[in-house]
Amino acid sequence: MPDDRPLLLLLCDALSASGRGKEAADVLRKVIESFGGKRSKELAVYHHRLAQALDAQGERDAALQEFDLAFKIDPGNIIVLRDLGRLALDVGDLDRAQKTFRALLLQKLDPQSGITKGEVFFHLGEISEKQNDKAKAIQMYERAVETDASLAKAKERIAQLKAK
Repeated sequence: MPDDRPLLLLLCDALSASGRGKEAADVLRKVIESFGGKRSKELAVYHHRLAQALDAQGERDAALQEFDLAFKIDPGNIIVLRDLGRLALDVGDLDRAQKTFRALLLQKLDPQSGITKGEVFFHLGEISEKQNDKAKAIQMYERAVETDASLAKAKERIAQLKAK
């Protein structure tokens, strides 16, 4: 099976695209099992993909577990950090989301990263706002705008919070 892994990823993409996410998740689980407990950055890719498939099916707790496994195997993977942070924020796990987004600030983000420093600061602002820390939220939104002046949603949040 190790030689078939790239082909199986293509199969998973096709299954997911055709609305057969459960089958895609089953294939990914089998691929993960084929590693036999061996931990490698390649394995992190499959845990990440399984997490995405589970999230798409609404299995958010299971998705968080898979994102965590991917993160533990490859803690510097920007895409894993991004997706883990976003899902943690979506489900209200603010501490995990905050730690994850802070970890992203330590990474070198480029256009291929799938997230900008401005967006990271924006998410940290959202977290601070949900934690009822208005001053910290404003500070994070302002840093988002300083980093990326085109972030209109950060400007809107600053205006709304200052108006309160």
